[in-house]
Amino acid sequence: TVVAENRVNMSSLEVHVYDDKTAVVSTTVEIDSLAQLSRLMEKLEGVKDVHTVAREAS
Repeated sequence: TVVAENRVNMSSLEVHVYDDKTAVVSTTVEIDSLAQLSRLMEKLEGVKDVHTVAREAS
């Protein structure tokens, strides 16, 4: 997976599936730098059927 390939640990994961067969996946990741986060987000945006990747303030 993109997360494992980028050697990023996930500390939590939450999925909400809607009636129209779309889903929102929220995760908490442990990163070393903003550069690592940027690379991860860029890779996730390139995954087929991923529509949006966003960072929420912690």
